[in-house]
Amino acid sequence: MKNGGRTKEVKNLAVSMLKHGDVDEFEHWRSQNNIGQLDLIGVDLQRTVLLGVNFDGVILDGALLQDTVMDGCSFVGASLVRAHLDDASLADVNFSNADMRHCNLYCSVITGCNFTNANLYGACLVEAQGRYTIFSRAKLYHAFMAGGQFQEANFNGSFLDDSEFFGANLKSATLQRVSAVNTRFDEANFEKASLAGTDISEATFNGCRGLSKVIQEQIISNLRKSWG
Repeated sequence: MKNGGRTKEVKNLAVSMLKHGDVDEFEHWRSQNNIGQLDLIGVDLQRTVLLGVNFDGVILDGALLQDTVMDGCSFVGASLVRAHLDDASLADVNFSNADMRHCNLYCSVITGCNFTNANLYGACLVEAQGRYTIFSRAKLYHAFMAGGQFQEANFNGSFLDDSEFFGANLKSATLQRVSAVNTRFDEANFEKASLAGTDISEATFNGCRGLSKVIQEQIISNLRKSWG
């Protein structure tokens, strides 16, 4: 059998096990056959229940994962470029070091997730439920976070340049040493949030709540610089 046929056979077998909820069998099969970087590009697993599955290193680019229940899964180092995870339940999932460029997480539940060092360039997290979520050192350039619930989330050291946080809830979130150049935070909630050491050059904060006096002074200083 040619390599292409073998790859397709492996992919179909993996999808069949996952669709039938045979999680233990899937992980045993993957381990026994030493299948690391499994190719699941474009698979359709919509509305599937997959709790605690190890997808570390798996390629899921363009995968259809809408309305899936994947709480407790692990996607460390996985590739989910342009994957569809809208309306998915992803509580306590580990996405550290994952490539999630242009991934759709619209209205998803990402409570307690770990996105440390993940690449979320251009990703959509509009109205996502992300309380306690870790975005430490994540690349969120040009990301869409409007209306997201990110109370007590950790954005320390992340890159938010040119992203959209309109109306987001950042109450008690930590955004220390963040690059937030030209980011739109209009109407966001910053009650008890920390932005120590964050670069907010050209960022906008119209109608925001809870901005500390220090941040207000920094905004005024930036405006004065822009006026020359």
